[in-house]
Amino acid sequence: MENDITKQTRRRFTPESKEQAVARLSEGGVTYPSFAAELGVSPGQLQSWQLELLAAGSAAALALAQMKAEAAELAQLRRDYKRLKEENDVMRIGYSLSNFRILIQVSENPHPTEGFLNPPEFDTL
Repeated sequence: MENDITKQTRRRFTPESKEQAVARLSEGGVTYPSFAAELGVSPGQLQSWQLELLAAGSAAALALAQMKAEAAELAQLRRDYKRLKEENDVMRIGYSLSNFRILIQVSENPHPTEGFLNPPEFDTL
């Protein structure tokens, strides 16, 4: 007995060819069954390609939204860093000026510890 069943090779479609097929379907004027027959696939296969591309587009949209959120957060962090750096610089200048004032007061007073060690109210004891 002769085997009449012939083995068909499975066709492989690249992602680009799937995108082109889905794009042609969305243009209109072509039905799923007729275009599927033209490509040699089932109409269900065309629909699954369309769903795959839709899901990939959703994932890309989510990734883009996440990138935008991260960029906004990074911009806010940079603004905060700049503001805090400026505040720190102001504090550093203020601290330096107060130390400078103390140095001036010490240099003007020949005996800086005079009132500190012997306060006037304790002299009477």
